Amino acid sequence: MENFKTFISEVKSPGWYTSLHRKQKGMFYRGEDPKTRRSGAGLGALGTGLYLTWEVGMAKAYAGLAKKGSVVKFKVPSNLKIADAYGKDVMDAKKKMGIDGYSADPMYAKALTFELKRMGYDGVVSDKVAEGLVIFDHAVRKVKKMGTLNLDESKGGAAAGKLELIRTNFAKAKKYVEKIHPDFDIEKEIPNFKKNYEYAQKLAKGGFAQRKDMPVIDNRDIKLLQKRLKSGAIDIARPFAKNDVPDDPFPQGLDKEMGDKWVSGGLAKNDGDAKDDIVDVQIKKVAVGNLKPIQSQIYFDKSIRNVAEFGAKGTRDFSASKSNFYVVSSDNRIIDGHHRFLSAVLVDPKIKVTALEIDLPIKDLLPLTLSYTDAIGNVRNK
Repeated sequence: MENFKTFISEVKSPGWYTSLHRKQKGMFYRGEDPKTRRSGAGLGALGTGLYLTWEVGMAKAYAGLAKKGSVVKFKVPSNLKIADAYGKDVMDAKKKMGIDGYSADPMYAKALTFELKRMGYDGVVSDKVAEGLVIFDHAVRKVKKMGTLNLDESKGGAAAGKLELIRTNFAKAKKYVEKIHPDFDIEKEIPNFKKNYEYAQKLAKGGFAQRKDMPVIDNRDIKLLQKRLKSGAIDIARPFAKNDVPDDPFPQGLDKEMGDKWVSGGLAKNDGDAKDDIVDVQIKKVAVGNLKPIQSQIYFDKSIRNVAEFGAKGTRDFSASKSNFYVVSSDNRIIDGHHRFLSAVLVDPKIKVTALEIDLPIKDLLPLTLSYTDAIGNVRNK
């Protein structure tokens, strides 16, 4: 199978987007707010128009920025003229505008679009997964919406892999990559692969929880969880609210009705104390190699698949994305994001990732997040 990095490595070639389009069979994705149709941070780095990505995971990350975001699938026709974001024409357009790099000013996106449309382009594509592809407004009518992905079906309940990291020696892992991903030159892509693999194994040996006993937290759950913890809404401390939810800080297996009562029971109007349930939450940047996995079952084959498909650079870009959150305890123990963690460590343990740090020790945070994800209806992994 041809891998994404093969195409990206040909970025200087005029035909590299054609190869990417062929690999995707014209299918691209967009994470957006279903009401406003807005997506991402709205910086317009490539111009104005419809922003798309070839990676469902990245689209999910952008969907997570909206309260009830969704991932929409589009089919892009092959006859559109797409500029390379780092090619000569785009560089010339920026030079004419007097800009080196890009600007957050909306006028920048409009001016860049104007210049490239004059050259006959219908959009721009970047080799950075987080930037993706933009189709200019005049050509959007040629793009066909294929439907909305059902995120609830993919949220939790995911199948396990086959090669557990801590049970698979390096020789077997390398042989697996060579057999299953023959077009991926792992020694060229990741010169320190052996060192990084063994370091990941060392970290994973500290895991103690089974995969089926771990919470499943989607990126679109992050903001609401953060808000509820900081406001003390979740009823995790005495005095408990007077309702039919068990007087337990971490009640397990709650249905939606009971779950709704528990995630709001900590408010003063319900338990009489405005401060007893408040938990400090902070967003910080941390080297992925400094995170500590608690899940003992981390599957190498699941993590290396993304690395092989999107290349070391694509994996690095996604891992460092501000919308790609890891949920961690006060001592950097991972609650959610173990397979993304492994993908990043295999590429480079020094990659700075975004962590939502919840100020609780792991002995409290694990049962809390299990109760929370049960309460909001997330299905646990298989």
